[in-house]
Amino acid sequence: MSLGPAARNSRGEPPRSSGDVNSAIHVQGAQLGDDWERALYEWWIRHRYYPTQALTNGEDGVVQVRLVVERSGRVKSVELVGRSGSQWLDMGALAQFRNQTLPPFPLATPEPRADIDITIHYILVRR
Repeated sequence: MSLGPAARNSRGEPPRSSGDVNSAIHVQGAQLGDDWERALYEWWIRHRYYPTQALTNGEDGVVQVRLVVERSGRVKSVELVGRSGSQWLDMGALAQFRNQTLPPFPLATPEPRADIDITIHYILVRR
């Protein structure tokens, strides 16, 4: 069995701003605002990928991760808080953020760090 072209090019659904009804980003511990969340979305678009092993196995699912992010944007820690059912998607979501630098906090943000919960929908389009 082989995956169709759309499946091979799948990259995962990016997080959406908290202004959306079905938001995939939840920030706690700091008021970062919509502009920062848009910057996070743009970061995601540039860095996203679909783990090759999951594509090969035809696996999709939803992964939830929790990030601790410092004011500079450095990801201090990332942990899995919701599993997809695919070890490859889970590991890929962790690797996506581990040791990365996200957009820095807005200058007006007094908090030194924030906890950010992100839900990633890995979706294969099958034809």
